[in-house]
Amino acid sequence: MSSVESNEVNSVKSSLISDKIVFIGGGNMSRAIVSGLHSKQNEILFDFTDQISICDRNTSKLNAFRTQFGIQNTANTIPDLISNIFQSDPSSDSNSSSTKLVFILSIKPYALSDAIESLISSLNHVFKDNQVKSSREIFFISVCAGISLNSINTLIQSSLSNNVLSKPPPFTYTICRVMPNTAAQIGKSASAYSFLSNSNKNPLNERIVQVLFGSVGNVYEVKESLLDAVTGVSGSGPAYVYLFIEALSDAGVLHGLSRDVSLSLAVDTVLGAALMLKENGNLHPAQLRNQVESPGGTTIAATSALESNGFRNSVSNAVSAAVSRSKQISQEK
Repeated sequence: MSSVESNEVNSVKSSLISDKIVFIGGGNMSRAIVSGLHSKQNEILFDFTDQISICDRNTSKLNAFRTQFGIQNTANTIPDLISNIFQSDPSSDSNSSSTKLVFILSIKPYALSDAIESLISSLNHVFKDNQVKSSREIFFISVCAGISLNSINTLIQSSLSNNVLSKPPPFTYTICRVMPNTAAQIGKSASAYSFLSNSNKNPLNERIVQVLFGSVGNVYEVKESLLDAVTGVSGSGPAYVYLFIEALSDAGVLHGLSRDVSLSLAVDTVLGAALMLKENGNLHPAQLRNQVESPGGTTIAATSALESNGFRNSVSNAVSAAVSRSKQISQEK
């Protein structure tokens, strides 16, 4: 799947226009998504003063969201945030059965269990107090690294068991897991997503994911079994590129270039090569590399040295190490 196209954005307008987008955690990823949505709010008809809510223990972060984006509903605790969302307000559509609650779980993995428990408990409290009288759909989107969809589902089910209602919970829920990367901060993330099961996936929820994460880069759907591989390639990938740029720049300094000039040359070279590959999507990287490697020239001597020193295997081993660690983290949860 490619990045979100304009027709996809148009088709999702009706599903996002009344939805409540609730960020649990106000860190860099949440800020990146909010910034991306803010820049495209006219396209997707977002009302930041009403539709977005953010919870974070850090008051200064919340103040920054208020100041920069005009977001009014912020809170330091999940119970306070949920209470604010469902406060009786004749002018609000919060109590409409058509309003979906989209919770973006953007917190550290170790904090996820307590966050879900607090969310379910707070929602239970709202329903028990009859602040919500109609059925509601809840959509959980997790960007927590290494925690599987089944693990998240287990946490939700356990929390529901611990917060028994006098009647079945008047809501259904869907779970999606997304693996973005740090380039989301500049709108250039490569994000991959997967739903808990086909039965839990519907076109509107899928498009919500595409719009939210399409606001910070390109979005791809993969099977959950491949999200560890996504972590190894794109999740951790920026660090490999930074290390390569550092090494390339240092090599230039070794041969007499100033640090500033050498680093600029290295950065521009990597950026230019990536754009060349992006704009020539029908060409394999090897084909573009071959275009630079003149017979008996400097480039073929350099790439031969990289190969003989295990460059390709080093990259492959790095990805394998990241994949292995991601699987290990998942098992630890």
